[in-house]
Amino acid sequence: MIQSKHDYDFYLESDKVALNIPETSWSTERYIDEKYIIWNFEKLLRKLEYYMNCKPLQKSYIQYLKWKFYRMGRQLGFSIHPNVFGPGLSIAHTGTLIVNGNVRVGENCRIHNCVHLATQAGSDNACPTLGNNIFIAPGAIVFGKIQIADNIVIGANSVVNTSFLEAGITIAGSPAKKVSNADSSQYFGHATKTIRAKGSAQILECSSSHLIVQNTGSHSWTKDTFLRIGVVSDRLSHCYHHSWINQNRVGTFREQTVPPGGTATFIFEMSPGSETFQLVMEHICWVQGTQFTVEKTSE
Repeated sequence: MIQSKHDYDFYLESDKVALNIPETSWSTERYIDEKYIIWNFEKLLRKLEYYMNCKPLQKSYIQYLKWKFYRMGRQLGFSIHPNVFGPGLSIAHTGTLIVNGNVRVGENCRIHNCVHLATQAGSDNACPTLGNNIFIAPGAIVFGKIQIADNIVIGANSVVNTSFLEAGITIAGSPAKKVSNADSSQYFGHATKTIRAKGSAQILECSSSHLIVQNTGSHSWTKDTFLRIGVVSDRLSHCYHHSWINQNRVGTFREQTVPPGGTATFIFEMSPGSETFQLVMEHICWVQGTQFTVEKTSE
């Protein structure tokens, strides 16, 4: 829940990454691509949450934001209440989406259309609580006072009315049951980690065979942090670029965990002087201030 201006900024940036909105989003596509319309809706959602939670005395402005928010929601087919979704929300498409105001969903939720997150019949607040990195496919119905663990995929047209406490699985069917192991965080759980890690790396040493990077942030890096090295071609980019080095060519750092203040070591082979590189976080954004070129060593 947004409790400060810092939280507000964090939610906005996480949602932006989750929706794959470019850092510089001025484009003719913004008028025809529905993800930009959804991005405007999510920005309004976060603004309403910020004012409701942090500036409750501005009642007239809050009422205006509510009117604007619910009006836009009706236009898009969304019935969503404030303070339900954590940061990193990605609404896949416009269309029917009904979410009870007592539902609670964690970070990095990817939710499709024709989904209903509802209370138990005859109750106003017996609603689901969903964990982090949840993928909800089209047509799913999740209802009742149940718990859904982290990193779960909910299959299309599933009816979920019992708790699933095992993380990293796919559930599907009517009623839903476990059908396989599938960690959704591999695909949809990177937005908040990207924002937390953005700007939290400093290059200490580089050569044609290795790179040493210091973790200057406040969160530890692990193997699933997906810190990689990408090629800078015509310009720096905050979004995916086809010229990134394949992870099979340059993997992640060799340490298991890199705490704040610690260093990560990359071992690789690069051609000196032929390319310019920059660190890439979560396959999504460039890490600010980490551009470098491998220099030829003196013989």
